[in-house]
Amino acid sequence: MARLTREQVALGIIFLLVLGIRLAYTLPLDSYSYDAYFALRQADAIRHTGTPYFQDPLSYSGRTYLFPPLFEYVIALFALVFSVEVAAKLVTSLSFASITILAYLLSRQVTKNKTIPLVAALFTGFIPVMYFTTDSFSSQSLSLLLVFLLSYFFLRLDEEKSASFAVITSILLLLTSQDVFIFLFGLAFYFIILFLEKQKPTKREVELTVFLFFLAIWFNIILYKKALFLHGAGVLWSNMPSAILSTYFQDVSFVGILYSVGVIPLLLGIYAIYNLVFDAKNRGAHLFMGFAISSFLALWLKLVPLSTGLLFLSVNTIILSAYTMRVTQLGIAKTKMESLSTILGFIVVLLFLLTTMSPFFTYTRIEPQHPEDLKAMAWLKENTNEDAVVLAGVEEGFMLNYLAERRNVADSNFLFVKNANQVYEDTSRMYSLRLKSEAIRLINAYDVDYVLLSKRVQESRNMTSLFYEEGACIRKVYDKGAVIYELRGCKI
Repeated sequence: MARLTREQVALGIIFLLVLGIRLAYTLPLDSYSYDAYFALRQADAIRHTGTPYFQDPLSYSGRTYLFPPLFEYVIALFALVFSVEVAAKLVTSLSFASITILAYLLSRQVTKNKTIPLVAALFTGFIPVMYFTTDSFSSQSLSLLLVFLLSYFFLRLDEEKSASFAVITSILLLLTSQDVFIFLFGLAFYFIILFLEKQKPTKREVELTVFLFFLAIWFNIILYKKALFLHGAGVLWSNMPSAILSTYFQDVSFVGILYSVGVIPLLLGIYAIYNLVFDAKNRGAHLFMGFAISSFLALWLKLVPLSTGLLFLSVNTIILSAYTMRVTQLGIAKTKMESLSTILGFIVVLLFLLTTMSPFFTYTRIEPQHPEDLKAMAWLKENTNEDAVVLAGVEEGFMLNYLAERRNVADSNFLFVKNANQVYEDTSRMYSLRLKSEAIRLINAYDVDYVLLSKRVQESRNMTSLFYEEGACIRKVYDKGAVIYELRGCKI
């Protein structure tokens, strides 16, 4: 049995440290981000029936879902041993921790060095944005891992079986999310950079890119054909109402990038791009330069959610940082002051830890759901009919489906929802209306049986009760921080 090298031991320690920290934050949690409840419910359905809810009787009181379900299937697989919630925590934490290993392997491909990639792995494990979604369970963690695994095989296409592994990884990525288009966008910039550098892509690089492009287009047309006919170009932004589009696809700022990526990786990454443009030729570094540019443009053009774009930008920047450290190391070697290289390495790591400490703890400071809201969900599950329709905040829709197992009026998935802007506006107005007749008209239009006035809604709207709560047909049945109203036979 071959002995582990020092680098492998160090990488294993980094992986276990990152995994341990993430699990230390997530395992004690008993409430999660609102969107996390979607993955939990779908994984629970897979565990019991073998398939997710493509036809969901609870969302929008009954609707069609279409999404690539690999992430939920992985959670369901772990849920054969653990509870669904613990399984989701394990899958997400393992995925993010495994990215440190890929950062090491990719940096080693770029630098042809054994030590510097360990610094890149350390950076990857502790960049603040990696902890932005500690309480969320989404396919983002698995798709990020698969994109960089695909990048690794792409760099090694000249080796036997790498092309086959790349194709398999591509298929897994397509079954997880639409992030394959971020990868293709990055490859486009990689080919442009090669053209400007008067280099040619290899035959295998071109073949894999063309294959992946047509496979991705074909797969997504098959999956989202009806959505394309229904929403047109709006499908690119998931048919989100204009009122919340700006909060989901947020503007990116230099300060935000600095805070999320970290000062040291960003500065080293920028220098790498400068060096690659004006001096060096390194195909591996050019690949991640293309990915970094495409990630930034996708953020700037609001083609991806802020957290997704920042995650891709961060890891690409860190791999470029490893390239900068290698260039610096080679420069110092020429001066015959090799000890200076080790000293600078320690200084870089120390500065990274010092400059990321504040944003790291900011991102890991999780705000749990209000206990009053969780208790209200439990009350709804125990004291209402199974086919009851409950009005809750749009953000709370998945949470209502999972915890209370009741129908919602709306949730944050607007794909296949006709008149999404109107539905979102009506949901909001049913809370804010003062005119009782108009409120009852909307309540009857959506067949609402109960209104949940959660602590979150109370705080966001600065209200503690409905303005139209007086009347024989509107009865307050629960008032313990969160408030629940029952509606019976309301007529205008």
